[in-house]
Amino acid sequence: MRCVLSQNTINKDFIQFVKQNATQLGLVDLVKNNAFINDKMRNGTKEEVIEILKKPDLSSKIVAIVESSLIQTYHLLMDTMDKDCDKVAFGIQDFKKALTYGAIDTTLVTEGFLEQLGNQRREGFIRALNNLVNTGSKVVIYPKKSTNYKGIEALSGLAFTLRFKIN
Repeated sequence: MRCVLSQNTINKDFIQFVKQNATQLGLVDLVKNNAFINDKMRNGTKEEVIEILKKPDLSSKIVAIVESSLIQTYHLLMDTMDKDCDKVAFGIQDFKKALTYGAIDTTLVTEGFLEQLGNQRREGFIRALNNLVNTGSKVVIYPKKSTNYKGIEALSGLAFTLRFKIN
């Protein structure tokens, strides 16, 4: 998980994550009391929220939720592969082709895959991933310590499901 606290600010993606998982994180009251408004902190609550987020038990809950999401996405890839292998592809060449057609639904990529790209290629690839997210696709990056990391690595480190079959 990326760093979400930086110089006493909170990443808006993390705020969205907290809102979506408030019950599991034990932060229902925080969300219910509108500590977050429009993906920003309400004035006067930033320091309070930052202190809450620093608690060690919260950190372990966050890790569990993220890992669960990673496992679920991996299983969806495997299910799609079992049911309709034409809607799953792997590797950078197929990725470029599917990207051209706008066919990518969900991308699973490993931290190792990103590391092995040169700086210039990595920047271009990350721009492509950001464009996918901005157009409604899901992008999941698997850290080396995640349960299914080796499974994605065995599939070239880059696997994705397709919205429709491409030739």
